[in-house]
Amino acid sequence: MRLTKKIVFLLTIIWGFLCSCVHICDPPHPPPLCLPQIHLEMDHENLTTLANNVFSDRYVKGKIEFEGVTYDVDIRHQGHVSRDYYKKNYKIKFSPEHLFQGKLKIILSAQMMDPSFMRYSLSIALFQESGLLSTETKLVALFLNDEFKGIYLLIEPIDEYFFWNRGIPPGNLYKAVGGNARFTFRGGYDVRGGYEKKIIKDENYSDLEDLIGILDTVPTNRLATEIEKVLDVKNALNYLAVSVLINNWDGLFHNFYFFHNPNTNRFEFIPWDLDMTFGIGAAPEKLTVEGHSVKGRNYLFERLLQIPAYRNYYKERLLWLIEGPFSLEKLDPRIQALHESLREDYLKDPVLQGKGASLDHEIEKIRSYVSQRQEAVLEQLAEWD
Repeated sequence: MRLTKKIVFLLTIIWGFLCSCVHICDPPHPPPLCLPQIHLEMDHENLTTLANNVFSDRYVKGKIEFEGVTYDVDIRHQGHVSRDYYKKNYKIKFSPEHLFQGKLKIILSAQMMDPSFMRYSLSIALFQESGLLSTETKLVALFLNDEFKGIYLLIEPIDEYFFWNRGIPPGNLYKAVGGNARFTFRGGYDVRGGYEKKIIKDENYSDLEDLIGILDTVPTNRLATEIEKVLDVKNALNYLAVSVLINNWDGLFHNFYFFHNPNTNRFEFIPWDLDMTFGIGAAPEKLTVEGHSVKGRNYLFERLLQIPAYRNYYKERLLWLIEGPFSLEKLDPRIQALHESLREDYLKDPVLQGKGASLDHEIEKIRSYVSQRQEAVLEQLAEWD
């Protein structure tokens, strides 16, 4: 009896050590995990259909269990290039009568481009501190038919529920796609080639076309008066400032939402798809080349920065970010909190294990990028008239 008690006591100590993370672990389940768990279930036929139609947006039926609640759902793969990856992304659609924490849909993103699983969350935090509407995210552990698939990022989509949950009536919403979201009609540009209309899915793009017409035709000395009627200029400049610092160059022609807010009758940017930030795809020695200029890379920002008052505001926001939210002093607590959430389960993710990924190494890459990017931006600001 005494030996048995000692064994039980020892097992209790070991289990407590394994679960020393932010979230309380579930009862023993190989492998023991500490992140909140999402369980997807599909029967063999639906699972086979999904596997055989990776590039289709066809939904199949399934169930999802999260935090003790079970939902009947529709499931499909999510993404474009990422559908080729071994670790798939999923879009989950719930019933309007049984929403998921107020959401009709969620995305489960494998974050295959970001082994740190931190860049999206760090980027969202910076956009939020800069006053932009931004999506919610949560780190989770995904099981599919009781098989552990690894760490995922649960992302709130930008849809009508996104706006309702924030007390904003849905309006015209455009998603920048194809790397072709331009803000000029030069060259015979058609906005339908660079923007997909969401929520109100009609062919009326007149509000977006009116904004582009102003950028194309109004001289600089009258631009501020006209553009402020249709664009939240501070929102746009804050979007650019954060994007420049986090290396969100993909988000200047692609992968952002442009929302015509009915409350203000003006357009504003909503950030999206932020895994390739904080230095991914940009070698440190290239951070100061023209492609990574503080002046940005599309016609909207080119026109706005021609106006001295807007240019001064933008420079002030860059300096505010560098001295505040984008400083390592402010970012490190966020990084450490994410590290604490991830560290126990990171080593159990089968894909991360297979790639030999190191969370500590990824964190050092992020911290190094922040220091180098701060220096590069400050140098450019010092040389900018």
